[in-house]
Amino acid sequence: MKNIEELSKKAHQHIRINRDFNKLPAAHTHVLPLLVTELLSSGANYPVFLTKNDQTGEFLCIALLGFTENENLYLDQGEWQASHIPLTIDRQPFHINQENKQVYIDIDSPWVDKKQGELIFLENGELSPYMEAVMDNLSKIHSGAKETHAFINTLSEYDLIESIELSITFDDKSSEKLNGLYTINRQKLATLPSDKLIKLHQSGILEGAYIMLNSVEHVKSLVSRKNKRLCK
Repeated sequence: MKNIEELSKKAHQHIRINRDFNKLPAAHTHVLPLLVTELLSSGANYPVFLTKNDQTGEFLCIALLGFTENENLYLDQGEWQASHIPLTIDRQPFHINQENKQVYIDIDSPWVDKKQGELIFLENGELSPYMEAVMDNLSKIHSGAKETHAFINTLSEYDLIESIELSITFDDKSSEKLNGLYTINRQKLATLPSDKLIKLHQSGILEGAYIMLNSVEHVKSLVSRKNKRLCK
């Protein structure tokens, strides 16, 4: 249960953020939502797919972190083993109001500490370098929501989205089958009329589409991570 408070120097001057991912329930998941503004960094680390929101049926952009529920193969002894941490996790325990850009903190987050971790505010009341980086991430989240919506809508409008099934067999002969994932139809993308390709290129959507396509190669490294866990 979240206990959200508006961030302020007066109330949170001495609060620290102890970033132990083992203690953060939200980090223990096999999928995480992504914004299009982090596609380049995410595509360099994770397999990136689309999936559908169970309630709305709308497509979401996600990073695949594991093969079973609550399995994050990028976590190792409380550390996140990738050069980019998805913003939805990296900004924890802070939130931004999409309407007025006000920043809030979940004071009951397991990362909130009074003794260990990163300071939010310096002794002079200014934001710490750590918190400046968090604010930058929150700004990206604020601006990236509409961009992500437009990105996915354009892919759908151009009929470029196709379903994909992952059937994986691991070294111990166990297997997993993942349904409900979607990617870009490479052939349809390559054969789009030139005027549509130009529009996609100018908007940056073409680059994002190829980042998604190429990121699927990271499924191999994800399988390797799983096999190493199975051997322990």
